[in-house]
Formats: sequence, C-alpha cells, structure tokens
Amino acid sequence: APGAIFGWKVGFAVALVGKTLGSLGSLLMARLFLKGPLQSKLLARFPRLNAIGQAVAEEGLPVLVILRLSYLPIVLKNYGLAVLDISTGQLVL
Repeated sequence: APGAIFGWKVGFAVALVGKTLGSLGSLLMARLFLKGPLQSKLLARFPRLNAIGQAVAEEGLPVLVILRLSYLPIVLKNYGLAVLDISTGQLVL
C-alpha cells in the first residue's frame, strides 16, 4: 500500500522503516516483560529455540537473515527471538 501512495521507491523505504520499527517495538516489549519469566520455560519446552540461539551465536547475521526470510508468522519470529541472548542490534537487522 505505501507504494501506491508514495511511489515504489519512497513506498519501499516507508514500508522498510515501518517494519523495522514495528519489529523493534515488539522485541523491546518482549524483552522487558517476557524474557525473565518465559525464557527458561520456552527454552525447556522448545529445544529448537536454544539451537537457534547457538547458531546465531556461532554464525551471526546469515542465520538471522534466513530466519527473517523464512515462512513463519512475524509474531513467532519477534517474540521467539526476543527470549534468546542475542543483541538487539543483530535482531533489528
């Protein structure tokens, strides 16, 4: 929709900034409210999250790019990655 309103170049930039700010907002809220109480529960229940955290720690950006491009609901990506020990800067990219 931003492309129809602003043209494709400006619309792409608006959509990219909006998606990044939305992801950052949900990430920070999840870290503030959910990380402490849910981290141990989620990591115990979903061992793949721990494996993803280890892969990001070892490989970094390529793993995060693959996760961002994967066909998963954005809610799972943002809140699932928020409980891991990954820097905010890495997650925003």
